[in-house]
Parts: sequence; C-alpha cells; structure tokens
Amino acid sequence: MGADGILYASRGRPNPNSSGADALFLFQGTPAAAPVRAIVAAAGVTLPGPPDFAPDRPFRLRLLHFNDLHGRLADVSEHASTPVFAHLAGHIKRAREDCAGQADNGLLVFAGGDDLIGSPFAELMGCRPNAFICHPAYRLYAAAGVDAGAVGNHDLDWGLGMLALGAGQDAAFPLLSANLVPAAGTEAPGFYPAALLVVKGIRVGVIGLTTPAEIKHVLPGEFAITDPLVAVGNLLPALRPLCDVLIVLSHLGYSLASASAVTAAAGDVELAQALPHGAVDLIIGGHTHSLLHETGFDPTRRINGIPIVQAGAGGRYLGEVVVDITPAGAAVTEARLHSVAALAEDVAFGALHVQPLTERVQRVLGESLGAAVQRADAGGAGAKTELPGFVADAIAARCRAAGFAVDFALVDASSVCAELPTDRPLTFGDLFRLAPYADSIVLRRFTPAQLRAFLDDNALRYNPTGWPVAEGEERGFVQFSREVRCRVEMAAANDPPRRCEYPFSGRGRPEKGYQCTIAGRDLEDELAARTRPYLVACSSFLRQLAHGWEREQRVAGVALFDLHTVPEEQTGLALREALVAHVRELLGASTEAKMIIYVEPPSLQSGAPPRRERLEDVRTVAEAWARLDLGQASGLAVLVNGRLADWRTELRDGDVVRLLRAPGGG
Repeated sequence: MGADGILYASRGRPNPNSSGADALFLFQGTPAAAPVRAIVAAAGVTLPGPPDFAPDRPFRLRLLHFNDLHGRLADVSEHASTPVFAHLAGHIKRAREDCAGQADNGLLVFAGGDDLIGSPFAELMGCRPNAFICHPAYRLYAAAGVDAGAVGNHDLDWGLGMLALGAGQDAAFPLLSANLVPAAGTEAPGFYPAALLVVKGIRVGVIGLTTPAEIKHVLPGEFAITDPLVAVGNLLPALRPLCDVLIVLSHLGYSLASASAVTAAAGDVELAQALPHGAVDLIIGGHTHSLLHETGFDPTRRINGIPIVQAGAGGRYLGEVVVDITPAGAAVTEARLHSVAALAEDVAFGALHVQPLTERVQRVLGESLGAAVQRADAGGAGAKTELPGFVADAIAARCRAAGFAVDFALVDASSVCAELPTDRPLTFGDLFRLAPYADSIVLRRFTPAQLRAFLDDNALRYNPTGWPVAEGEERGFVQFSREVRCRVEMAAANDPPRRCEYPFSGRGRPEKGYQCTIAGRDLEDELAARTRPYLVACSSFLRQLAHGWEREQRVAGVALFDLHTVPEEQTGLALREALVAHVRELLGASTEAKMIIYVEPPSLQSGAPPRRERLEDVRTVAEAWARLDLGQASGLAVLVNGRLADWRTELRDGDVVRLLRAPGGG
C-alpha cells in the first residue's frame, strides 16, 4: 500500500505449533503513508465474519505474553547452563492442554520484541549473512507455539536484511510493525503491519508498533521508523470492524516519562490517550522493561479505557491476560505476571530444542584468544578503572586498520559491562561479557568549537565513584583512547560533579577543574591551532543510558551538549569484532587452536548434577575417559553432542561428551 490507501489481505499459515490459532490472515501495505481507505482480499481469500456466540456464557481468551527477552534463552557460560525458556515453554504447553477440547476457551501467545541481542545466543545469528547460522530466539518461539511477535528496536541492530534472514528461516509466525517502512525496493518478507488470528471462530486483530528510539541504521536508508500514532490512526478505522478483539502489540515503552529506557514519539500511555476511548481492547507492551500487574489486575494501568500490560525483561516473567468476549464486545477481566523461575520446566523441550543451541554457543564462548591480560598490557587493561581506555584504544586501532584516519576514540560505561580476567588466558566469552550488545562503531566529526562544548559537558557528567557505574547512576561520562588525556579535580571532596569548575568557561584557569591534552598539546593551544574537524570514533550506543540523568539536569536548568548536532557516519565495523581482533593482535593469539572438548562423567552420587571437565588435545572418547582417570568404564552409555556414540568415536573441537550409566550398569 502506498499513497492509494489500499491494504491487501492474504491468507497465512498459522504456526503449526500454535497454542490455538486456527487461521491466519496477513495485511500488507504501508499504513504509515496514508489512511487506509479499503482492505482488498487476495484472489480466493474471504475474510471471516462474526462468530456465533454461546447464548449463556462468554468466550474466554487467554493471552500469554513476554517481551525483551534479549536472548536469555538459557543462562549460559563456557561450561554450564541453566534453563530459562524451557520454563516458559512448559507453561505454554500446560495452558494449551487446559484449553484443548473447550469450545469456549482459546489461547494465543505473543512476543513483544527485542528477542535476541544482548545474549551469547546472538552469536549464532551473527552480524552479517556469511556468519549466519540461525535466529535461536525465533527458532525456540516457533517450537513453543508463539503466534505473533513485535519488532523491537534492538531486533534491527544488524539491519532489516539480517532480521529478515533470521525470520525467514526460523520464525513460523508473523512479525508485526505498522510503522516500520522498508526502503523502496527492499525485500522484507515475514514483516506485516497487522494480522488477524482466528481462534475457534473468534477474530483477534493484532497491530504491531516499533519505537523510533534507540534505532541503529547499519545500512543508512534501509528502513524508516515512522510516527506510531499516525500509523495506528491510519489503520484502525479499517481494521476494527473485522475484529472481535483488537490488540496493539507494542514495543514503544510504557510512557514518555519512563526512566528505564529512551522513548520517543509516544509510549503506550500516550498511544492510549491519543486513541478514541476503548478503541482497542488491549495494549501488550515492551521496551521499558516495566513490571505491570505483577500481583493482579491494576486498574490504574487502564488508560482511556484501554488496559496496558508489560512483563519486565530477560525472561523473568510471563504475563497472562484473560479477555471475555460477548456480542457486546471484549473486556479484560484478569491480568497478572508469573515468575518464570517458579514455573515447571518442560525438560523434553529443553533437551530437544534448547540444548543443541546451548552447546553450539558454549563452543563459541570457550574459544581461546590468547594469553592472560597482565597489568602491563595496553596500559593495564585488566584493571577495571583502565578498561574504558583499553576499549577506546581498540576502537581507534581497528578504525585505522580499516582505513579511517580517526584522531581518537571515546567510550562511555555502556561499552564496558564486565572486567577482564588477569589470571588465565582470555576466551571469546570474556570479551562477550565485556561488550554483550550489538553495538557498531560510528564516526563523528567535531569542529573545534563542538569539541570544546562536548568536553565542557563531559566535566558535568563526571562521577567520582568511577567505573563500574551503579545501575541508574550512568551520566554518560566518556573516557578516551591514548591520544586524549583528561583529569578531573574537584574543588572540594564532597562537591557534586555538576559544580566542578571547568577551565573553558571564559573565566581563566581555576586551580581546580578539568585538565585536558590532545596528542600531548594543551587543549587551548590545540583547539586554537586546529583548522579542520576532529574525526572521532565511538560506539553507536553512546550516552543512551544517561537519559534519566539528562532529564533531571534539564529540569534543573542545566544546559547540556546535544550529541545529535554531530551526525553519525557508519564504518561497517562491529564493536565486539573489533575488540576480538585487537586482543588477538595485542596478545598474539595462536592461529593453531588446541583441540578442546568437554566431558560430563557420570555422577558418583545419585541425583547429583553432572560436572563438566574441559580437556585439551584428545581425539577419541576412549582417550577422554583415560584422561579423567576414573577407573572402569563398563556399564556406560556415550553421547557426543546428544547423539549415541562409542569409545572409538573421533572428536572435534568443541564437542560435548556425556557419559551416562546405562540401566543396570555398575
């Protein structure tokens, strides 16, 4: 649909593992462009009419929802894993069984976006097509019976093309966003503004929305995120008459006042306020990681007649909503959150679907990168207070290696999420924990005047507690690569940072303040002599964790530097890849990797969890057993990566060998 205002309806295939959808209709077009004048069905497609309701009781629709899982499918490290998504899958399975055979009960399951980025499982997707293996979150959602998903801002971190690749292979359900507009000529199969699911005759319409906030464009112009209020306003009048229940599956965030994430254009509260009273029956939210209706339905979360729900983040909660539907309309009667840790795990689901992905991730995490980081390496990269400078040095070095003549690099706390070990060789897992997100490296060109203003602003953000910054305390204070040296001195030990005197305010050089040099030159002399902009490399996520502090300062009348006045330029470089390459070069990682396998010997105590041993340079199962020196091996079954094997089976790097006592074995 373009400016003609036509939306086209086609018949889709519901997720074969769906909890309750009997039919699926998909709407194609661009409601963000113009009001929808008509919905035209494809040849041979007839949209369903109203259902026949039971005269004496309502139809009860159960909705299960989760959002912002960020790839927490399991808590995984190099040598251990703890189930997470298998608990959600277990509850979905039991809910499906409860509704089976009941004509007046139905079930649908929705995912609210930001499904993968931030977890080691994202390494299986990669950041470019030649590294792609699968989209593990969509694969597990499909297996569990998810019916539709929203597109979150971080789902687009590696571009629409990469997301479409993952969705096309692994999502057996539609991904929805009415305000995601692909560029002309860009193929985006699997993405739709809205869908219509039919559950035992009940027509459930779902509109998807994506926040314009924190959007990263690795390929400029590949897509646009438009005003969500306009998109819904254009779509709603045409879609509402086709639905018995109409839901907005939103990744906008709870409200523009939310402090837990950057929001823009509108949150769910502003969306509900902008719509006619009760125009939709429910908004299922995401993005701000909000816990809504934690202990039961909270009427204060009904805005303009529209209930708003959200289920936190990280797979810690599963939301459940009950909607009663009669000829007079639909009404939310219950809403609550389930603690996922308290839900019974579907062990079979975990073994069949989650464990193979977990084992692949563990091989990636265990990859050796070289010797331990010592205090003398890269200015003491192992020391937590020096890590930001180490990361900035890595960014600058890899940019120069790629042909970008950067003057220096800078980072804030969002690029430094963990310490590096100093007592053992580094692994890929260590660097993943340091930089777990899908941040890319961008360039910004600062004029001398802009750089002066930026540094002035940076002094206001100084946090004397140092790094790491406590949750909720991030101010966006940046640290630099080795070309820039700064020192903050407080006028008094108990002075708050915003009262720190600063030498570039036109009042001369105070005794205490912010001292800075660039390439060994005093900043005043350097800026006066500079005749061209500074080319600066930084993370694509710079200062986005500081929005809460910035809001407080602006309310207090403090003028802050607007980073948006310095446009970004893409480099095509991924931050974590740059760190890995820098560490390999710095520490001289061997190109001849050792054979590393993991063995789980049988537990010597009944019911005790298996332990995992890491062995190097073993070639067969028998050699691994001999290396463990556990005595007789009779009565054991052998599994290699979950498949039956024997003692002669040859092993490959990263294999996981399980040794289990066979029934009747000693």
